[in-house]
Amino acid sequence: LSERFSHINNNNNNPFSDLILSNCIIQTTGGTESNVLAYAANGEDIEHIRIWQYNLKIQKEQMRRMLLYGSKEQTGEGDMINDKQFSDPSSAHIFDDHSIDCTMSVIIDPQLTTNVTSMNFVKTFNLNHEQANIFKSIMCHIESTILYQTNKDVKHTKPEQILMYIGGAGGCGKSRVTEAISAFMSYHNRTHTIRSLAPSSAAAVGIDGLTIQSMLHEGRNKTYDNHTLTQTDLSTIETEWRNIDYCLIDEISMVGCYMLARLHRITTIAKHTEPTIPFGGINMIFLGDFVQYPPVLDRPLYSNILSPTDTLANTVSTINLTHRQRNITERDIQCKVGRALWLQVNKVFFLTQQMRNKDPLFMAMQERLRTGQCRDDDYNMLCKRVVSSDNDVKSLGQSPWNLAPMLVFRNEVRTNINNYCVFDESIEHNQLPTVVVANERVRNHDIDNTDLRHFLLSLPDNKTDGLPGYLPIVMNMPVLITHN
Repeated sequence: LSERFSHINNNNNNPFSDLILSNCIIQTTGGTESNVLAYAANGEDIEHIRIWQYNLKIQKEQMRRMLLYGSKEQTGEGDMINDKQFSDPSSAHIFDDHSIDCTMSVIIDPQLTTNVTSMNFVKTFNLNHEQANIFKSIMCHIESTILYQTNKDVKHTKPEQILMYIGGAGGCGKSRVTEAISAFMSYHNRTHTIRSLAPSSAAAVGIDGLTIQSMLHEGRNKTYDNHTLTQTDLSTIETEWRNIDYCLIDEISMVGCYMLARLHRITTIAKHTEPTIPFGGINMIFLGDFVQYPPVLDRPLYSNILSPTDTLANTVSTINLTHRQRNITERDIQCKVGRALWLQVNKVFFLTQQMRNKDPLFMAMQERLRTGQCRDDDYNMLCKRVVSSDNDVKSLGQSPWNLAPMLVFRNEVRTNINNYCVFDESIEHNQLPTVVVANERVRNHDIDNTDLRHFLLSLPDNKTDGLPGYLPIVMNMPVLITHN
């Protein structure tokens, strides 16, 4: 630490020495105290924060409605969705210097054209041969669905439901395919007919989608077994899924049998179909890599939990039996339903061309690591990246190592290091740090007892869900919000 935070150690008159190693930062009453802290959060700051939180809540609800309903007529929120719409895939401006990067953003100018083919989208999104084949297959199905819905006559029959799985290792461009599909749907003004879901918030953000849990209408303290949908829930579910023809689910490896069965139940209710029809007839596109993270507290979709005679129909029928007639639990039945649903997948594609990495040696090592077949030379290659006195890292006080993240195992150590970072930065730039004081409340009432307030503010953040009582910050300091 002496090298990393040299400004603190070189300053004999450091005014922060009593504060750095303690989470109990002095509470000020008049704005500053001994010119040590710029100010602590006062009533006016708290009011600004409350307004900010309220605006964030409103924006979150607006974005959720836009993702759910896909049109301003249903959201009533102005023209927000128009910013995301694609019109002509031939006129794309890509804000990225690396055209092969499968994670780059694409913005397409809203200019209408009359002759748009799949090749326009293939070129715009730089799809390789494997990606292009998947995109064309889905595009043909979407076009058939559009023709059927707009011309319901004897010439156009309803396309067969697709239950597609797109697999491949990380970096093969699975998300790139979904971006092209979304752009194609937007070109045809069909964004309200496609839904993107993921099992985690981070994955949902990556595809501009929602979490699967948010669509299940189950409270945090409720379980599937004892949760009965109210009439309001049923109405909301029908509205949310009314126009949906296609559903993309990313990171499918993290989705278990139980969760898939619950999603099937919701879509069946929304579409008023028989439970034997997978997902209420919605066309499902699953993306992910089963070598990656498995589901939490759930059975993986590849679990062998069905007997040779089990089908989706007879597994679903077990749900209607009474508890005395069953010899397995409700959850086990639902897991079997989820497994039976996964076996209904009728199209499978695998992406093998690596788009994120072009180093052949590293790619080969990654593939062996992925399949558990590493060799000694792979271990030696990784050891070259270990920070030690034998490599180029001579001092943690020199760039770029003075900005490198530090990983520790204990919350107390992390808090102290964060305090070191703030005060070292403030001394270097001759700035007074700002200390944000938590606004502790009990049952929506302020705490009048000064001793109790000081006690709560001084608690280590591992006792307060990771939210510190005092948060020292300085200008241009990055802050990662991990609690939503």
